[in-house]
Amino acid sequence: MAVNPYPVSGELEILFSGESQTERSHRMGPTFIDYFLVHYVIAGRGTFQLRGRTYALQAGDSFFIFPKEMYQYEADEHEPWHYCWLAFQGNEAEAILHQLNISPEKPIVQAAAERRIKPLYRRLYATLHRGEPMCAMESIGYMHLLFAVYGRCNAARNPAPILDDKSDIERQVDQAIRWLTYQYAEQVSIERMSQSLGYSRIYLSKMFKQLTGISPMQYLNKIRMERAAMLMTSRLSIDQIATSVGYKDPLYFSKQYKKWSGHAPSEHRAILLGKIPKENFPPPH
Repeated sequence: MAVNPYPVSGELEILFSGESQTERSHRMGPTFIDYFLVHYVIAGRGTFQLRGRTYALQAGDSFFIFPKEMYQYEADEHEPWHYCWLAFQGNEAEAILHQLNISPEKPIVQAAAERRIKPLYRRLYATLHRGEPMCAMESIGYMHLLFAVYGRCNAARNPAPILDDKSDIERQVDQAIRWLTYQYAEQVSIERMSQSLGYSRIYLSKMFKQLTGISPMQYLNKIRMERAAMLMTSRLSIDQIATSVGYKDPLYFSKQYKKWSGHAPSEHRAILLGKIPKENFPPPH
C-alpha cells in the first residue's frame, strides 16, 4: 500500500492506494470507515454488501464504500479477488460521486470492457509510491481521469442525464455567465462570447435575458462594477482599477461607476475608507 506523503485538503484528497491478491474467502466487516474507498476487481469473484443489498462482483467491477456506512465484503472460496483500491476524502467528494451516478444506493460500476481503469490505478499507485513532492498533484490527476472513465461507463449504461436536471437553455446561460465572470477584465464583446460558446449572438442574448432578466452586457457591467467596488479600498489608483476591470478609458469607467453606485469612484473610495460620512449613500444597483 502507498500512503500519500503530501496530502492537501480540498475538494478531493487521496489518502492511500494499493493492490493485492486476497486469500480464499477473505472477509472484511461488517464494519464502517470514515473515508471513501473504492475497489476495482482485476480478477476473481466475491460479494459486497451495503444497505441490506448483496452484489456479486467479478473482474471489471468496482465497488464503492462510503463514510459511516456499514459494509461487508468477502472473496470467493475458489476464485478469490485480485483487486486494487483507492481511499480518498474531500469536501466535494460526495457531490462528485453523485455527478457520476455513484451513491450508497448505486455503489457498483460495471466496466469489464474498459481497459483504462487498471493502468490508471497502477500509475496512481506508482506515483504515490515514489513519494516525490509533486506526487499529490500528479496522483489527483490520475484520480480525475479514473473518475471520468467511471462516469462514462455509468452514462453508457444509463443514457439519461446524470449531471444535473437543468435544461439545455439553463446550461447555455450558465456557460455564458461563467465566460463573462472569467473574461470581465478583458476587452470582450457579446459577439466574441457567442462565437466562443458556439451560439448565435441573437439567440444567446435572448435566452440570457429570458433567464436572468438582464442582457449579457448589463450582466458584464454588473460584474465589473462589483469587482471595482471591491478594489476601492486597495492601493490601486482609480485608473488602475478601471484597467483591471476591463475599461481602457478611465473617464468612461467613472461615468459607469457613478451611474451604478450613485457616487464617483473617488467619492465612493473616500466613503468606504471612512473619510466621508455615509449619509444619503445609496446602495449599489
